[in-house]
Amino acid sequence: MTRRARVSLAVFGVLLGLYSLLRLGFLLAQQEFLRDAPAADLAWAFVHGLRFDCAALVILNAPLLLLWNLGLPRVAGRGLRTTCFVLLALLNVPALMLNVVDYGYFPMVQRRLLYEPFDRPGELLGMVPQWFQEYPLLCVGVLGAGALFVLGLQALVARLDARSRGPEGRTLPTLASGAVLAALCVLGVRGGLQQGVLRPADAFTHSAHPAVGYLTLNTTYTVVLSAVLKPVATVEAMPQAEAEAVVAGLLAHPQEDAPQAGWPFARTRRAAASPTRRNVVVLLMESWTGAQVGPHDEGGTRLSRTPVFDALCREGLLFTHFLASGQKSNEAIPSIVTSVPSLFRRPVIGSRDELVRLRGLGSVLAEQGWDTSFHYGVERTIMGFEPFTRRAGFSTYRSVDDYPDRDPAARDGRWGVYDHLYFLDTARWLDARPQPFLAVMFSLTPHDPYTLPADRAAAYTAYAQETGYQRCLRYSDASLGEFMEHARKQPWFDSTLFVITADHTRFAPPNSYVESFRVPLLLYAPGFVTPGVSDALGSHVDILPTVLDVLDVPARHASMGRSLLAPGPRFAVTWRDRGYAFFDDQHALLHDLRQPLGLYAWRSDRSFQHDLRAAEPEKARGLERRLLAWLQCVTTAVRDDRVWPGAR
Repeated sequence: MTRRARVSLAVFGVLLGLYSLLRLGFLLAQQEFLRDAPAADLAWAFVHGLRFDCAALVILNAPLLLLWNLGLPRVAGRGLRTTCFVLLALLNVPALMLNVVDYGYFPMVQRRLLYEPFDRPGELLGMVPQWFQEYPLLCVGVLGAGALFVLGLQALVARLDARSRGPEGRTLPTLASGAVLAALCVLGVRGGLQQGVLRPADAFTHSAHPAVGYLTLNTTYTVVLSAVLKPVATVEAMPQAEAEAVVAGLLAHPQEDAPQAGWPFARTRRAAASPTRRNVVVLLMESWTGAQVGPHDEGGTRLSRTPVFDALCREGLLFTHFLASGQKSNEAIPSIVTSVPSLFRRPVIGSRDELVRLRGLGSVLAEQGWDTSFHYGVERTIMGFEPFTRRAGFSTYRSVDDYPDRDPAARDGRWGVYDHLYFLDTARWLDARPQPFLAVMFSLTPHDPYTLPADRAAAYTAYAQETGYQRCLRYSDASLGEFMEHARKQPWFDSTLFVITADHTRFAPPNSYVESFRVPLLLYAPGFVTPGVSDALGSHVDILPTVLDVLDVPARHASMGRSLLAPGPRFAVTWRDRGYAFFDDQHALLHDLRQPLGLYAWRSDRSFQHDLRAAEPEKARGLERRLLAWLQCVTTAVRDDRVWPGAR
């Protein structure tokens, strides 16, 4: 074996060792999630984790590895060698640091980073000065660790290169070493000798504990995979006509025509009576986690941080088992305003798939005379919401640029205008709009850095023992209360349907698959919507058809969900590293598109620990068929631009 090959394998081994150390750090940082995991499962996580470490390293470094061993001549100058080392450092230092970032990110969303480093990189870079201001010691420590790693790696490579011996430069040994390295690269990318390439779901096969799989994974692997895989993995599991027939059954509604062939979601709703031309205000509350909102037990104490929302619930229809379609804001918006689920490795917003002909709630209601607007008190260009919501039929988009007060005290210093100010400004703006109107209002808090307005911080000193998220949740609830107090005094209040929900969860209870997606949903229209509490299953894609049902309007739409008020069985679909989950009223099936991974009674087994496939094989097969049919129709409709047969 050549000297370069020996050096390459040695460096590869060092990097593998560093990933194992980072996995140990993850284990120590996430004790809350892993304290009850069997010791044997934790040990196996380190063994199986080597497969993901190898796959990440090979995907990241294979071109450089082959260039160093096969592409550079034996007499390559110092400049070329230095260039290769710089490339090695530039590729691997950020990749290693991503695993450190996950020490703090994982508790918020209970999954490893995916596409986030590639999502709006300009905005991400713009946040760097704020990070140094808020976490100076951490940022300096990370930079210092990176510098030490580079210096240590440089010394190691020089020492190995000096001590290694081998037939450097000879054609046959070079080709032989190259062939061995190429074979190892193929094996590394595959993650072993198993059938099929390594997938994130494979990390969860050796333990029933829901968090052990995330210990097995590494962040470099999940991020790199998100970068190289296509955003939409098309599912083609059965004849298209069969899939469309299954989906038609899932979406069946007594007041809707069946979808036409080739357009599995395009359908027409018939009104049973005169349409109700009510205003619709959708209040999208940032990070309102279902388990944190409303009365709940915490540390042996019964408490609630959302008294305003609790009071509204007593007069509205509350859905207690409502699931977010994703775990990021830009995954939630397509699901809520266009009923297109976030089941892809990258958000629809910002991808080529946002150019698909969609049928947004704004378009549906604007066609019948509603004034439509979307309100978000941040910079206009953030998250790409403006162009997407305009495609969804919202004629007006209001941002921080439209807020009249330029006082810096009105802003949180990172994102935009504080909620209580922007909500009231939006309410006054709605006072002057023609009726009926549709308005979507997106709150700013609770979101990091979890800052409170300076003139209101004193009101929350009694909760100093709570986290920044929890205090900001209280503030967000109070801001909602000020908006509703203003609205009650306006002529438009009595003819308005308020829909209150959240974009995604944050700091959900540890290891609960269900709670990591559960958010509140409240339909509030006193005297019009009958108050109550429903445990019916639902998700973000059901909001659009539910609004149409409440208004009872004749409408053409292409919702990929079903009204929460429609009779019959319910379903919901989510996606995480463990695969897709198809929920019906009582069970959830996990599936990675190759095979089922588990069947669970989700209402009692929220952590998905007790697999029922052996006891209920027919139920598992039935859910698998419905999941694959629905995914096939969703993915092929997006791929082929057959969501809505409107104008191109």
